[in-house]
Amino acid sequence: MCQFISTSANIYLTRKSGFKLQYKNIKTFYRKFDRSPTARYFPMTSLISIITTTYNREQYLGTAIESILAQTYHNFELIIWDDGSTDSSLAIARKYAQQDTRIQVIAAPHQGRGIALKAAHTMCKGTYTGWVDSDDLLAPRAIEETAAILDAQPEIGVVYTDCLTINEKTQVKGLGHRSQIPYSPDRLLVDFMTFHFRLFRHQLYNQIGGINSEFNRAEDYDFCLRLSEITQFYHLKKPLYYYRQHSQHTVQQLDQILESKSAISQALHRRGLSERFELEVDIVSRFFLYKRKHKEICSKSTASSPIFVIGSPRSGTTLLRLILTTHPDICIPPESLFFVALESKYGAVNDFLPQIEDFLNDLYNNNFHRFGEWNVDRQLLLDNLTNNQQLSYAQAVSTVYQTYRQQFDPTASIWGDKNPFHIYQLGKIRRYFPGVKVILIVRDFRACYGSVKKLVAKEQERGEVWPGIKTIAGLTHQWNQVVKIIEKYHQKWEQFYLVSYEDLVREPSAQLAKICKWIGVDFQESMLEFYQRNPDSGLVPPSQMVWHPNTLEPVGVKGINAWQDELSFSELETIELMNWKNLEKLGYKCTSLF
Repeated sequence: MCQFISTSANIYLTRKSGFKLQYKNIKTFYRKFDRSPTARYFPMTSLISIITTTYNREQYLGTAIESILAQTYHNFELIIWDDGSTDSSLAIARKYAQQDTRIQVIAAPHQGRGIALKAAHTMCKGTYTGWVDSDDLLAPRAIEETAAILDAQPEIGVVYTDCLTINEKTQVKGLGHRSQIPYSPDRLLVDFMTFHFRLFRHQLYNQIGGINSEFNRAEDYDFCLRLSEITQFYHLKKPLYYYRQHSQHTVQQLDQILESKSAISQALHRRGLSERFELEVDIVSRFFLYKRKHKEICSKSTASSPIFVIGSPRSGTTLLRLILTTHPDICIPPESLFFVALESKYGAVNDFLPQIEDFLNDLYNNNFHRFGEWNVDRQLLLDNLTNNQQLSYAQAVSTVYQTYRQQFDPTASIWGDKNPFHIYQLGKIRRYFPGVKVILIVRDFRACYGSVKKLVAKEQERGEVWPGIKTIAGLTHQWNQVVKIIEKYHQKWEQFYLVSYEDLVREPSAQLAKICKWIGVDFQESMLEFYQRNPDSGLVPPSQMVWHPNTLEPVGVKGINAWQDELSFSELETIELMNWKNLEKLGYKCTSLF
C-alpha cells in the first residue's frame, strides 16, 4: 500500500503557534506578520490578473479587496465576480470599483464557484493570473515576489507560496500544514500542497482547457493536477497568503472530498495509472493509493449484523430509513458521518479504552459529522463503552449505535445506518461489519437531479443553501458509483438487497414485505405511518427538515415523473447524453435522444 496523509481541501488542520494577535487594521496586520528580508523591488512590466469570486461574503470581502489593493506590485487588474450574492457583497465590490479603476465587477446569477471562475477568466487580460478567495487575505508582496520568479524563469509555469491560517477574527493560528509538504507531480495525486497563493501563466490556462466546471468545491485541485502534467511548479517558501477557517467551510467539506476523489480518479486515468492503482478515501481527508493486485481486505469484527441503507443523494434513502426505523425491531438514527470520519484515527488501535475521552471529545465536539444531532447522553455512552475489557473500533461504533437504540428505541433489536456517502465506503463497512446487510435504493437519475434543482431554486426563499453537489456532472459521478455497486454486488452477494424508489412508492406494502423477509422481521403495515411518528419523535432532526419536507406526508407516486416538468430540454438532453447507457441498463428509458 502506498499511503500519504492528505492535506487537501477536505479538512482544515493547522499547527498552532504563539500567534494570537487580534486583527485590527490591515496595514498593521501585515507589518506584524510579513517581515520577509528579501529584496522588495522588481520590474513591474507584466499585467497580472487577479480573480476573486464571491458568494455572500459581506463579512470578509472588503478586507480581501483591501489586501489586494495593498500590493507593492501595482500593474494588476482585479476581477470580482459576484455569483448571485443575496447579501451586500455586490454593493461592497462596486464601492471599491468606484474608487479604483483597476477593479472590474461582474454580477451574475448563482451557478457555483467552478462556473464563476471559468467565466471570470474570459475577462482576464494579464500575462499571469492568480486567485484570491473572497474570505482570505493576500500578503502585500505576494504578487511582486511570485511574478518575479515567472519573469526570471520561463520554464516555470506555476509559482505557489506558503500560507498562514487565520480564524474568523483574523487571528493567525499558524503555518498551514499543506505548506510543509514537498511538491512532486506524483505526491500531488494525494496531497494538495499547491494550495495558496498561486500565480500561473495565462497561456497554460488555455492550453489545458481552463477550469473544469463540473467541479464546484475542488476546481482548484483539479486545475493544479492538470497543470502539473504539462509544466513545472516552483514552491516559494514564504507565507504570502492568509487562509481563513470559519464555520461556513464545514458544510462544504464532504463535497470537497467527493470532488477531490473524482479529480484524482481522472488524473490517474490521464496518466495511465488507473489500472495499477485504485483510490480509497477516508473522510478525515486521507487518500490511499493501493496497487490492485496487492490489496488485502481484513475482517476486523464479526460481532455485529447491522443494516446499512445507501444510495445516491435524493434517491429515497431518508424515506427508506424512516419506514424501516418505524418497525418496532429496527432502530436507524439520523444521518451521521462519525463512523468513517473517526476511523482514520482509531481504526487501527486494538484497544483504545485508554483514549476513550479523546474519542468522546472527537465524537461530541465536531459538527462536521453531525453526531450531535443524535442527542445521545454522554455519560450513558461512556458507561457502555467502558463496560468492556478491551475495545476495538468496530465494537465502539456498534456501542454508539446501540446506545442510541437503548436511549430512544429500547424495544428494537437491530441497529442500522443511513448515509448516501457510504456508497464510497462499502468496502470499509464490510471489513468492520462482515455480517452487515446492505440495502441500496436506486432512483431515476433525472428525478434525483430534478429534486436537487428544486431545492437549489428555493435557497433564497428558505434562507438555507443546499450543502450538496448541484451540478449535473457532479451528481452523475455519484449516481454512476451506485451503478457500479449494483453491477458488483446485485445477485452476487447474499447480504446485498436492491430496491428501486419507483417500486417502493408504487407498491410500498409489497416491497416492504420482501425487504422485511430478507432482514428477518415480520412486515407491519404500521411502518407506512412513519410520517405521523416523525413530528412527534423528531426522526428527522429539525436542522434537516428544510431538505425533507415530504417526510411529513404518506408515501406517494408524485415524485416519480416530476422531473418531466422540472428539467429543461437542455438539461434533459445533457443528462441523457452523459448517462443513457446506465439509465437504459436500469430500465429508465431515455426520452430526448431516440
